[in-house]
Amino acid sequence: MKRKDKRQKNDNLFDSFELLGVPVIVVNSRLEILFNNSASSKLFGLSSKFLLDKNISVILPGFNSNSLRNLKQKKKLEFNGRNKNNKTLNLELTLGVYKNNKNKLYIISANDITKREKFVQHERKTKNDYNYVLTGAPLAVSILDAVTDKFDFVNDKFVQLTGYTIQEINSLTKKDFYDLVYPGDRNSLYAEFKEWEAGGFKNVLNHEYRIINKSNNLLWVDAYFYPEFNPEGRLKYVYQIYIDVTGKIENTKQIQLLGNAIESTTEMICITDLNNRFIFINKAFQEKYGYSESEILGKEVEILGSVKNLPEIHQIVFNDTKKGNWEGELINTKKDGTEFPILLSTSQINDKDGAVTGYIGIARDITELKNDYDSLRHSLKEKEILLKEVYHRVKNNMQVISSLINIQLQTVTEPSASELLKETQNRIRIMQLIHEKLYKSQDLSKIDFSHYIRDLTDQLRRAYPISKNIGLKIKSEGIYLGVDKAIPCGLIINELVSNVYKYAFKDSSKGEIYIELTSPESGKYLLIVKDNGAGIPGSINIHETESLGMMLVTTLTEQLEGSLELDRSHGTKFTILF
Repeated sequence: MKRKDKRQKNDNLFDSFELLGVPVIVVNSRLEILFNNSASSKLFGLSSKFLLDKNISVILPGFNSNSLRNLKQKKKLEFNGRNKNNKTLNLELTLGVYKNNKNKLYIISANDITKREKFVQHERKTKNDYNYVLTGAPLAVSILDAVTDKFDFVNDKFVQLTGYTIQEINSLTKKDFYDLVYPGDRNSLYAEFKEWEAGGFKNVLNHEYRIINKSNNLLWVDAYFYPEFNPEGRLKYVYQIYIDVTGKIENTKQIQLLGNAIESTTEMICITDLNNRFIFINKAFQEKYGYSESEILGKEVEILGSVKNLPEIHQIVFNDTKKGNWEGELINTKKDGTEFPILLSTSQINDKDGAVTGYIGIARDITELKNDYDSLRHSLKEKEILLKEVYHRVKNNMQVISSLINIQLQTVTEPSASELLKETQNRIRIMQLIHEKLYKSQDLSKIDFSHYIRDLTDQLRRAYPISKNIGLKIKSEGIYLGVDKAIPCGLIINELVSNVYKYAFKDSSKGEIYIELTSPESGKYLLIVKDNGAGIPGSINIHETESLGMMLVTTLTEQLEGSLELDRSHGTKFTILF
């Protein structure tokens, strides 16, 4: 059979991939491209006509039979592609296999993760830069991951102080780790830590105690514990700074180093007395506000205020700081009258006996951040309007396609061709319904999928006369899905329920269909579609069948990064976890 004839035989298969939003490339065992959909042409900037019969290495340089074998084993593979402009694309490849007589077609979907990779690289570089600065810091610094209870970072000074590398200290049992604290100091340290924890890790915990290092030497350390929280408000990291205060000379040096660190930071730091008058300002503070120490020390903090703030804001900040701490945005004024926004955080300064001796304020100029936020908010509003128009036009275009299929149906006399057109039309209506709901939704990013299932099954019941004898039960409440999950999930339900109506109940026999969509855990969804009909014969392998419907179900499950299970013991039960 010639290649052209083979492609014509697979046209129905290839056309179905045009309905998917993900780039798809179909190759033979020689890695020659037999088909690519419009999404892949857009991704690589190359037309289907150009790519036809080309080796896939044209768009995936270096991809060979070993790469294909590796992809088969791992199911998912990150690989670099190349577009028309010779730009490298970071791709995540997944594989589906379709058997056609003696031939195998390899269906490769390519998800562009270039932006994600750039973000990961940026985060990694930022963390590496941060760790690089701390590595050579003159104070012993460690970062404890509060989730895993393991150290994420220790600097050279920490290793020098304790004698333990990060690998050695993370290999210690919890008891061995606690034994590093001198027995006479354990109770007081643990009691203060528990109190800090009970208070939500507010402020900075400072405690002086003794440790036993790896060489069995007893050292006094003045320790500071700084919390960092994740966006949900849960403790993420504990930054720990240890000052060796075993000797007074060493203690003095460490305090000087801490002072130098405060002077060298870009954050604006000030200390006020109990009457809220300035007694210290660092270099960054002086440079930002334009005041010298002699001009501002002894002055009240109101000297920096703005009429744009609440009249009583300084008293509010002062009162809250006396109770513990305050954090928020303010408008402050420079010496020359220029106003700018800051993010201010204040807290108490306590002596070793717990008495309040003053207050510290740390401020950051957020002018650029505010400008970026306003620009982003304006851009987001424009994109929201555009997205709504896109959903509306997509819905209308799908209606036009559906109407064209109706016209075509009137000229088709072959029953199998007519049935295929009707199934294609039904799949288009499913996606049209999703875009219609997104267009009408207040939240353009997701739809009420529980309600959508009921609308979808109503359409299917009207399409199949036998449905009047078949009961339908749906269990799904409050499930919201984005368009990336809603479309493949809707198509899966359509294929499975349509198959039940067509094949499960012969001679108009009565039966029942059960559909369940729940979320057993955050970010995970469980879809069950089952019936008590005739069931799928055990001789049929749903992963290698030539049935277009079943192939769509398996391909769409892979697109959802889910798992598919089939139970034939009592009728048919499909379970999909994604």
